[in-house]
Amino acid sequence: MHDMLLSIEKFKASYLPLVPPILVAMLNNADAIKSKYDLSSLQAVLCGGAPLSKEVTEGFIEKYPDVTIFQGYGLTESSGVGSSTESLEETRKYGTAGLVSASTEAMIVDTETAQPLPVNRTGELWLRGPTIMK
Repeated sequence: MHDMLLSIEKFKASYLPLVPPILVAMLNNADAIKSKYDLSSLQAVLCGGAPLSKEVTEGFIEKYPDVTIFQGYGLTESSGVGSSTESLEETRKYGTAGLVSASTEAMIVDTETAQPLPVNRTGELWLRGPTIMK
């Protein structure tokens, strides 16, 4: 954590990809962090790996009001982000992973039949695109 925060300060980083436990640690220790490190260059955080709760998101925004939180969804097999929020409005839709990434297709399928499902049905997410492994 120290090295990351020191690097933000030293290199004036404006964008930070994080997993939820790091974001929660930054929230829970915000006063100590802000008194020790200059994070004024930080503008955006992309958080992935697990959904963020409304409470964590709003708490982080309260402690770091100049930093916008975006959420993303990806898999090892997708070689990165499969979808992400791209605006403050999308970020306020708690629990969303946003829109599918450029050049990526997605569909929800029935796990038993492998057939596409209609809207608001539970199934398995399939992604297809240039960054998806075979």
